[in-house]
Amino acid sequence: MEGIRPKRQSILIGQRSLDVYGEQNQGPKFVIWIIDKFRKWGFFITRWPWTAIIICLIISGLSMVKILLTPQRNEITGYTPYGARAKDEFQEYQDFFSAQGLPVAPYLFVVAKDNGSMIRPEYMREAVEILNYAMNNITMLNRITGQNESFNHFCDSFCQLNEPIRQFYNGYVILSEPGAEPTSRIKLSYPISSVLGRKFSLQ
Repeated sequence: MEGIRPKRQSILIGQRSLDVYGEQNQGPKFVIWIIDKFRKWGFFITRWPWTAIIICLIISGLSMVKILLTPQRNEITGYTPYGARAKDEFQEYQDFFSAQGLPVAPYLFVVAKDNGSMIRPEYMREAVEILNYAMNNITMLNRITGQNESFNHFCDSFCQLNEPIRQFYNGYVILSEPGAEPTSRIKLSYPISSVLGRKFSLQ
């Protein structure tokens, strides 16, 4: 008399799968709960495959619509992990420039064409003219008000960073006038100068 052979649920199921079905769930309660949910989800997919496909397509479609409707932003800290030292340094940089968001610090470098000294009347005069042009004629569109604003208007901090150059030039012009005598009220030196009792750095 032949022994009774166990019934197989599917001709595609293997011995390893039968062994897994026969194992008892072991481990932390959370792991057991996750395994149970995945098992039920697997049974749901095998029983209603097209329903599962439609659900996935709906979720993917909604996600795609959300991506298309979300405005793109250039966030330089978006991929920086929490607690990274770079974030602390970036915060210090923002605090130093008294700015929020993305602080932008433009600089204007002026050098003589002959690679000589800039402390010459004609060169300093042109440098001050360039500075005045940049402060008053370079504009940027303010999307809130819809108006073009000059650098003097949209600049938030460190706007007078190049003001010492102007003061140095004014003091130089005064001392260069015919008959002008040295005075204690105007002291032109590097890196610290003084005009009318006000000291400023040229560095």
